[in-house]
Amino acid sequence: RRRNQGQGRASGLTGRAAGARRVQQPAPRAARLSRAMITENSLSLQRLLSLCASDIMPRAESHDVLPVAVACSSPLAKKRTHNRPADTNDQHPQPAVPRFRRRTQLCLAFIALVFVLVIARAAVQTVVGNSVLKLETFSLAAGDGSSLLVEATGVLDLIHLPVGCSITQASLDVVHGGGVVGRLEVGRISLDRGGAVPITIAGPMAVPLGLGPLQALSAAVVQESELELDVAGWVDVHVPLLGHFRQLSLVKRLHLRGAGGLDPLIDSFELQPNQGNATVALSMGVRIRNPSSFQLLSIGVLDFSILTSDGTAFAKVSTVGPVSMRRGVTSLSLTGHLAVPDEESDAFRAVLHDYVSGRSSTGLTAVITAASEPLFDAALSSLRLDTSLPGRPGGAHFFDEIAMSLDVPQALTGLVTSKLVNPWGDAVVHASAACRVSNPFNVSASVQAISIGIVYGGSKVGSVTMPRLDPPLALAAVSRRPSDRAFPIVLRAPATTLNTLLLELLAKGAVTVGLDISLDLRVGVVGRGTGSVMQIAYAEPEVAVRASLGGGETGRAASAASAVAGATSTAVQQGVASPAARLLENRIGSEQGGGDTYSYGGWLG
Repeated sequence: RRRNQGQGRASGLTGRAAGARRVQQPAPRAARLSRAMITENSLSLQRLLSLCASDIMPRAESHDVLPVAVACSSPLAKKRTHNRPADTNDQHPQPAVPRFRRRTQLCLAFIALVFVLVIARAAVQTVVGNSVLKLETFSLAAGDGSSLLVEATGVLDLIHLPVGCSITQASLDVVHGGGVVGRLEVGRISLDRGGAVPITIAGPMAVPLGLGPLQALSAAVVQESELELDVAGWVDVHVPLLGHFRQLSLVKRLHLRGAGGLDPLIDSFELQPNQGNATVALSMGVRIRNPSSFQLLSIGVLDFSILTSDGTAFAKVSTVGPVSMRRGVTSLSLTGHLAVPDEESDAFRAVLHDYVSGRSSTGLTAVITAASEPLFDAALSSLRLDTSLPGRPGGAHFFDEIAMSLDVPQALTGLVTSKLVNPWGDAVVHASAACRVSNPFNVSASVQAISIGIVYGGSKVGSVTMPRLDPPLALAAVSRRPSDRAFPIVLRAPATTLNTLLLELLAKGAVTVGLDISLDLRVGVVGRGTGSVMQIAYAEPEVAVRASLGGGETGRAASAASAVAGATSTAVQQGVASPAARLLENRIGSEQGGGDTYSYGGWLG
């Protein structure tokens, strides 16, 4: 038994010695054992874990990678190395197991974090993509010459969020009609916790060199009642606990209101004193109505050309100082001059005729020709706005209180004689008239020529024609005075019409006629020959003409009546008198037999 025990102890010592020899070189044996035992899938897992660990931890030496195989080795290898004291002379020490575990945990945490961030980015992108943007105002202001300053206010509808988020930065392309109007750079926008969030988008919008899309957008804003605007680009979103999500896609289509033509209304139109140049100065007050979502701020000074229906320039005006087109009603003050055409224009005269007559003149077009701000000049030039010119309140009156000087005997004799000479033609009576002349304009003027048609009973019965006044009839600004000369009148109409006119004039002392007035008016400094000549034509429907008899005595009128009666009786006896002559003879004869009623008024009956 002792022999056997001795042999056992010897074999045990021998085994421990052999084990000690084996421990002196554990790493190569363990590596060989692991490589023999692991499968191809284990090798792939080893490479994957090694690569992940090398990305998040400092790079280890070559012998530090071997414990991965040891960890995957058989339990027998672990038992042989368990509780073995470390050999200080061993060049390949056994690595500690907790270090491997930390790397594995970091690797798994990194994978989990990447997974969470990918899911979170997709969720935030979904929230941004499903949001609804509604803009109430879209303001454009002049920038540095190559950009416009944009400020838009509205509401962004989001789902309710668990934490308060914000947009830290955005770059958006503003697109209209398929063309990029500009690129808008936006700063921080708070989104709170979602829901209906009021937002303000503000920042510079760089405008590309091709200004076609900007011009198309401006035309749509001014002239259309509704328009579409696309916003496309990216945004950076900050979410607490998750961090920043950069360059999330944002594409929105906006439906906005347009101005619908602005409805320009000319409130006032006045000729103004000029400075001695060859133009007719004027001032205008205009109101525009902007119901759109857009505001154009700091446009600068706008120039307009007002055209008549046939395209003739009627006036050229500019705003007094820089202007803006805000929402609601805006009043503008403009100054300029009448663009009196070199050649006669029926449309130009028609506008002046309506204005002087107190009637509104439609069919005018205001064309924006320039703006002092470069980008707005490119955006707004050539835009056309339909407008109308209101008539002058109460009309403009140049002649009133007309007194027609008439030599009654000569007029009656001429009336009968004309009919006797030419029974089938018009009778002719010559007279003259003095009147008061007025200048309703706030500028000095002079009348160069006059042509007046006299209308009585719906038909023309006479005229005043003076193709050239020498000297011209000078009129001070906003003045009214008696004329310094008489104007010759030629009454030419059928004898019955003139007979009725003269009898009413002599009986009542006055008669109401209509005047079709056409005159050449030079506006400018009186006496210097400056200013353009305007041809003004208008109608005075009711003008009182009073009689100024030549002598005016009853006895003379009676003698004239007797002479006319005798001449008419002779003419009737000879069979050449007209019905008008018989009427005059009968009326005079009956009045002469009236006895006590024989007088100036009684004679006219």
